Amino acid sequence: MRLARISATVAAIAAIPTLAASGAVSTVLLNLKGGYANQTLFACGIKHHYTFFHVGHPLGMDGSVQPVPRTTVWKVKVKVKKCVAGRFRTVWSGHARGKADGTFKIAYTPHRRGSFFARAYYYGVTPTARSDKQYFRVR
Repeated sequence: MRLARISATVAAIAAIPTLAASGAVSTVLLNLKGGYANQTLFACGIKHHYTFFHVGHPLGMDGSVQPVPRTTVWKVKVKVKKCVAGRFRTVWSGHARGKADGTFKIAYTPHRRGSFFARAYYYGVTPTARSDKQYFRVR
């Protein structure tokens, strides 16, 4: 009897189409604009490629969501995290309104020096789609 339940469960799971096969997987891209230099650095115990920006100057970000959301009004949330005491902690978040072509723009003005990363989140799908981390250094 137990074997019959396990077989039925396996058959049910196998019948569920994967998100990738159905084309429902959303991709979020995030780009940082206006950096003046690049370097590989360690911060919070992680070695990564960093783009440099000036303190007090707006850091432009743009990106896209694919496939393009079907709703007329959609947003992405962009979070910026700073390396503080050996851990990345959220220091800023903002919402960018999406355009009909699937793109968005937002800006963040860093007021302190340090090592950061930014990431964009699109909550219009389950699971939430998120971009890769974009690491940057403010001097």
